Amino acid sequence: ENLEYTRDLYRSHLADEHFGITTKYEKIFENQGFKINYLKFFLSKSN
Repeated sequence: ENLEYTRDLYRSHLADEHFGITTKYEKIFENQGFKINYLKFFLSKSN
């Protein structure tokens, strides 16, 4: 189930939830002008 998503993490209300942690690849792509997508979800256990 998708809980939340954004197509521009660092300019959304979800940025605070990200705790300011930026990966090497996020930095590379953001420096090239790409926006960072973010998806928060959980998987339910099926029986």
